[in-house]
Amino acid sequence: MKRFHFLGLVIVTLGLRTAHCAIIPSFDSATAFGNNSVWNYTINVPALTQVETGDFFTIYDFGNFIPGSNSQPVGWALTALPVGITPGQTLPTDNPTALNLTWTYDGPTITGPSLDIGTFRVTVVGPVSPLGISQFASQSTLAAGPDAGSKLQNIGAIPVPIPEPGTATLLAIGVAFLGRSIFRRRK
Repeated sequence: MKRFHFLGLVIVTLGLRTAHCAIIPSFDSATAFGNNSVWNYTINVPALTQVETGDFFTIYDFGNFIPGSNSQPVGWALTALPVGITPGQTLPTDNPTALNLTWTYDGPTITGPSLDIGTFRVTVVGPVSPLGISQFASQSTLAAGPDAGSKLQNIGAIPVPIPEPGTATLLAIGVAFLGRSIFRRRK
């Protein structure tokens, strides 16, 4: 029995030693801005992790983002696409009719732990809406150890704006027409 406890302890210890995490985005706040709302996110780069050119994080199925309203720390660029950039080993839920926001890095290497990279900000159409829960996925780089330089991937939950009822209705109508046209093509 003692041998099993020792073996279990060794397995857990090895698992903890090799467990690493990629970029972790966090919801900071949503505030009113005229007739719209501004959504703010921050990121955490954990210890033994670094962010290199090409590393990124994606927030899936974001609300009514206003193109060009974003701001982010120097070295980061935003793309908004219906199908998000996704790390190869992750399978987030992704509605192809909702925009995904991907911030990609192109600057000097950021080595973790780092909590003060800056605010990632976007403006959303309409007042501050209730929080919905969506997913994020990210990719960064392992900074140390025998696998240094290998890519780390992460997936998790994150708050996003829920579209206004009028927008949700238009979205549903669009999806219905898309489904109908696909159904007709199959016949």
